[in-house]
Amino acid sequence: MASGNKLEELSTDLTITVSDDNTQKGSLSQHQQPPIVLDNNRPLSQEIAERRLKTYGENVISGQRPTQWYTILYHTIFHPFNFLLGGISIFAAATKDIRTVIVLLSMILLSVGIRFIQEYKGEAAAQALKKMVNSSSTVIRLYSPPDLRDPNFEDVEKMDRGETVEMDIQLKDIVPGDWVRISAGDLIPGDVQLISSKDLFVSQASLTGESIPVEKFTVLQQQLPIIPDEATTNDKLDKFELDRPDLCFMGTSVVSGTATAIVLKTGPNTYFGIMAKKLSNRRPTNAFQIGIRRISYLFLVIMFSIIPPVLLLQGFLKKEWKDGLLFAAAVAVGLTPEMLPMVVSANTARGAFALSKKKCIVKKLDSVISLGGVDVLCTDKTGKLDLVYYRIFS
Repeated sequence: MASGNKLEELSTDLTITVSDDNTQKGSLSQHQQPPIVLDNNRPLSQEIAERRLKTYGENVISGQRPTQWYTILYHTIFHPFNFLLGGISIFAAATKDIRTVIVLLSMILLSVGIRFIQEYKGEAAAQALKKMVNSSSTVIRLYSPPDLRDPNFEDVEKMDRGETVEMDIQLKDIVPGDWVRISAGDLIPGDVQLISSKDLFVSQASLTGESIPVEKFTVLQQQLPIIPDEATTNDKLDKFELDRPDLCFMGTSVVSGTATAIVLKTGPNTYFGIMAKKLSNRRPTNAFQIGIRRISYLFLVIMFSIIPPVLLLQGFLKKEWKDGLLFAAAVAVGLTPEMLPMVVSANTARGAFALSKKKCIVKKLDSVISLGGVDVLCTDKTGKLDLVYYRIFS
């Protein structure tokens, strides 16, 4: 059994930095890097926990991170209709048609403003709703003086005896190696291995779709648990681990019983985090976005098909190439529905506002169109909902 001094020595001498691309960097190569051994007889101290929090990052999966305002603005600006109107405004500016440029830029600003404000409000409402949900867990750590004060004689005695304390902390502050206490109704805060358990049943419906709770219990281990190497385990889903009786996973919940477990993986390195990362890499294009893209391309094809003949006819017949260029620009502007982007944004924003009165948060305005196109909704309650009524109003 590894002693507490050995554990502290390993944690102090070894620093593993996990970069944004989930690769490890350090003074040792990947093959020479020793694993961090977890002591299932001695919890972490506050100092080691803070050090591992800096090393492994917060216990947050990619799908739970809030979308920043500049990301929303970026996706709002880069819209096919905005590109179309922007191209025409540049062409109009080249022909010194200032009034047309002002009208087109005003339409772009109004469309971007309406879409950005509505989507930003939806994101803010969703984040405020998440804050109302209790996201704490009970951890066991070695005793340390509270409030970061200097230890007195009594504190030193408790620290020498290796006394432990239970505390409730935010899920994002849990690190690999933490001991967690779980009971009925709790969410599993990470991928954990059981140290002790009593009549523990866990619902794994979010991972397997099976609504029947699974019994979990401790298994005699031949060796101490270790923190898995992120460089070799990232983006790999071992489905056989779900059947292990001594492992519980983030995203699952305790139905009944109690247990004490040691955290092996947190955040994006968990089974649930890898699934969320793969699902959130890129959203599939819906029918509305495909239609917007096609109609934008159609307008561009019509414009570029008509402008050259108009310019050539005006130039060869009347020998006025400058007036022919202005006339061709006027034809292009006349063929383009300048109000269409603003009308689309205003109507989708109106639909989002109507849904907000029904206590529904719309984070993406395009989803309003997708919801309106639903004829049949198929769903599975997976043991979480007792009674649900779905109504689709025309």
